[in-house]
Order: sequence, then structure tokens, then C-alpha cells
Amino acid sequence: MTPPLLLAALLAGAASAALQAAGPATVAPDFDRAVLPVLEEHCTSCHSAADPQGDLVLETYEDVKRGGEHGPALTPGDSEKSRLVMMVEGRAKPKMPPKKDLPADALAVVRAWIDAGAPAPAASAAAIVPDIEPRVSRPAPVYALSFAPDGKTLAVAGHKEVRLIDLSTGTIARTLLGASDTVRAVAFSPDGKTLAGGGGPPARGGETVLWNAETGEEIRRVEGHRDYVYAAAFSPNGRFLATGSYDRGIRLWSPATGRERGRLREHLDAVFALGWSPDGRWLASGSGDRTVKVWDVAEGRRLFTLADALDNVYAVAFHPGGRLLAAGGADKVLRAWNVTPEGGRLAFAIIAHEEPIVALAFSPDGKRLVTAGADRVVKVWDVEKRTELRLLDGQTDWPMAVAIAADGARLAVGRYDGSVGVYDLESGRPQGDLLRPRLAGGSAR
Repeated sequence: MTPPLLLAALLAGAASAALQAAGPATVAPDFDRAVLPVLEEHCTSCHSAADPQGDLVLETYEDVKRGGEHGPALTPGDSEKSRLVMMVEGRAKPKMPPKKDLPADALAVVRAWIDAGAPAPAASAAAIVPDIEPRVSRPAPVYALSFAPDGKTLAVAGHKEVRLIDLSTGTIARTLLGASDTVRAVAFSPDGKTLAGGGGPPARGGETVLWNAETGEEIRRVEGHRDYVYAAAFSPNGRFLATGSYDRGIRLWSPATGRERGRLREHLDAVFALGWSPDGRWLASGSGDRTVKVWDVAEGRRLFTLADALDNVYAVAFHPGGRLLAAGGADKVLRAWNVTPEGGRLAFAIIAHEEPIVALAFSPDGKRLVTAGADRVVKVWDVEKRTELRLLDGQTDWPMAVAIAADGARLAVGRYDGSVGVYDLESGRPQGDLLRPRLAGGSAR
């Protein structure tokens, strides 16, 4: 059985494919889903709010409609007379982009949108469907976990909150509030002072909230994604926070200021997972387009793409040694590549679970690899021997998240029923439940 999160992603992909198959003759391209990605890839390097050439900003629908110093960029209903198209085709100066031609398929999307009247982004279902309060109490699934660097605290993502559990007592020490929707990504900064929680209202926008981990005070929130944030990861030196979204994009932020530092956009589907190399030079991303991409962060470019997966990729992680990259997803196969700046060579591929792999993590010493599957199984693997060591008992529901403490002693598992269990990583023995499932009308610790 596939978890609702994964099923929803698959259904959303199928719906998107159906719309694309219908073609521009029957469905006008949506600005956010089809037009804005073209502008981001080919135009916003010269037409961003930070330093717009010709006072023309092309970062949002409102920007495009506003135009620049030469007047309106669009003539809705007539792409032939629209200045934006004329500049792209070289019929108006300055030509845009200046040193290359816009791909024909990309230009066709922009033209089709303008000819359809340049409609505003499609209204989201969340905007027209009222919130309905449930009649029974139900815990939020645990989609993400993160140990503090000192190993004393575990962050548990929840619905509109993150709970910080004091591991010395096993009790909730603090609850961080302020998220607008379910938190699906959580990460401590390398110094342990800041906690990031990613989420946002689906189909309306992505957000990542930054809290002071000691006081619980909200420091700031960073926004910019056009859809849910599924992944958030601090760079090893803490200078960057990377976020991945259902909008297919990756953004790099300054945690200290909240300012955007860069965008990485080549994925053709949702970005579900992110992982930094130990030296912070590379960022790996796993996507619904069935690929893992490795990026040079300093240069803001893709180094290479690993396309061995046969279905969505939900989890990625670099080995602590920095030259082995692991990934897993809907095809149930655990893969690892030996990676260099020139590319990746498949080191092994193992059918690891009977259902999709939804999470994985390396131990700090690199000797163990933990995988969690939608088959309600958590496994520990010997990395060097590439063999399964043990299965962890006691999974009351789908294990959606795993995290390993910095000392390598403890493994935390978060489940769809809202429970969190802790295990001794070496022996696999359960050490207790930090959070228990809440029954309808009942309560949970």
C-alpha cells in the first residue's frame, strides 16, 4: 500500500500529465506552472527585483503585467504585438535573452498564454474549498525528524508546529508555532541555535519558518516557492539553507538575513529530497522526474544527472566520506553511486523494500545505512558489505522519517500515525516511544 503523501504526489503528476496531453488548444498554460518556469530559467537573471534591466521584473505575474520602462510587456490576446515576444524574437530591442535564442517549445508556451488573454495563475483548490474541522481527534503524521547537533534534543515535525523533545527526560520541552500548514521538512542548523521547518499552503505558496531553537521564538520566515516545501537542509557551514518544493524548484537562502542567494531549476517534477555533501560544495536533489541531480552550489550549476531510478525519488543522502551518494524511492530500489565532479558510477542497486523507500540516512561513521519503507519496515544495512544487517521491530504505521544522532548511538523513527520511536542503532533494540499514537478521542504523550 502506498502512503497518502506518495499517492497524492503520483495523482498530482498524473493530473499534470493529463493537462499537458490536452495541449494548448484546449487548456491555456497556467502562469505559475508553465510560464514562470520559462521566465525563471531564461529571463530572471537579468530581470529580477534585485537589479532589473529596463526596470522590467519578471519574477511574478504582477511583475509581468506591470511592464517596464518601455511600457507594457504584454498585449493580452495578441502575442504577435506583445513587446515581450518581440524582444525574444529580436523584433524589438534589446533582444532577450541577449546571447541565445529562447527554445521554440518555451516560446510556444509564452505565446499560448498571451494569446489566451494572459490569465492570472489558476486558483488553487485550497482557495475555494472551506476548511472543515474534523469531528474526531487525529494526530498529524510525522514527516520529518532532526536531532540537535549535541544529541540532546529531537525536533518532530507536525501540523502547524514542531515539537522539541528533551531526550534526557523523553518529554516535550517546547512547541514551536507559526507554521501555516503541516511541516514536512525540519532541520537544525550546524550550531544547533536555529531550527528550520518547511511547508506552506499547498498550491498557494511555500514557506520555511526559522525559529530560535533555545527560546522557541520565530526569527523569520522565507517565502518564494509557489508550492509546498518538501525538503529543507542547512549547508555544513551554516551559510546556506536549501529548500526543495513541489513547484519543481530548489532555492538557496541566507539563514542570517532570509535573502535568496540562488535558484537551481532543471527538475521536471517536484523536488522531494535534498542532501549536502560533507564539504558543502555539492547539493544532491531527488525528484518526481525520476532523477537525482548533483549541483555545484558556488557556481549555481548542475554537475550531472543520475537517471537510473525507474520512478519518483523520495530520499537522498551523501556518505560522510563525500564520494558515495545514496537514493531511494517509489521503485523500491536502494541505489548508491560513486561520484566525482565528472559524474556518478553506480556502485550498487538493491531491491530493499516491498513498497516505496521514503527515507534514508547514513550513520556518522559511514558504516551503517538506514532505510524506511512504505511496507512498514525499517532496515539497517552494512555499507561496506552492502548487506542487510537487521529489521527494526515495532513499526505501528508507515515510517515516514528517520534521523540518526551525531554520536551514532540512537536512531529515531517517525511514523504516519504520529508516533516516534527510538532505537539503539548498533543492536537494533527499541529504547522507547517518545510519542505514542493518539486514538480517536484520546490523548498522546
